Amino acid sequence: MFIRCGWKSSKTRTEYKNFPLDNDENWYGTMGPYLDMFAAFKLRLDELRLGHGTMPITKKNGAHTSFEVSKYGLTGAHHILLEESSFPPERRSSIVQSLGPVTAFLCMVRTEGIYRRKFASAVKRAMAHIPAIDDIIEITRNVKIIF
Repeated sequence: MFIRCGWKSSKTRTEYKNFPLDNDENWYGTMGPYLDMFAAFKLRLDELRLGHGTMPITKKNGAHTSFEVSKYGLTGAHHILLEESSFPPERRSSIVQSLGPVTAFLCMVRTEGIYRRKFASAVKRAMAHIPAIDDIIEITRNVKIIF
């Protein structure tokens, strides 16, 4: 579908119009999705290359803080359950339903409020085959895990 005339969004002040192929402003609409894909691919490639051994949890004063997942008995054999565990926290919180089940569980037990509900929903969805998953989620609500 082509837009014959243009218009501007009153909320975002974004202009919607046809851009001729030789227009300098035309590149972003085409390149934006590719740039997003490359950024996501880099995170996944780094995870596959470096493994799932650590999980970043915060960044203070320019230094990243992470913990070893092996302290919970998780090894390389559990890598399929730890997908996206090496992603930065802000990226993990934006793709909650796509996280590996154990990654979602670890994120759930260390967060509170609205983010805990998001991670709990992801855990329940990923581990629905476990009969007592609702009880497990509720029990971990009052447990404070220190990383």
